[in-house]
Amino acid sequence: MNSTNYILPENILSVYPNPAKGEIYIHLDNHSLFETVILYDITGTIIKKYWDIKGSIDISEISTGIYFIELMQGKEIRRTKFLKE
Repeated sequence: MNSTNYILPENILSVYPNPAKGEIYIHLDNHSLFETVILYDITGTIIKKYWDIKGSIDISEISTGIYFIELMQGKEIRRTKFLKE
């Protein structure tokens, strides 16, 4: 079996509010569940990893800036970015 990951279009995933202050909410258009959520800073450094997310993430402890969020479910990867105020 091929172990290639499939990156799906950004419009399948939305993170709001954007910009955000204390918490972000994650919405997938196809209502998929995701196994892992990884938060990266603008340099690509992993800030946090989350498991078993129910739709929101507390970001109150991270610094102001641009971040990327990656959701993984099996071989599917979904990515988008958001601004932390």
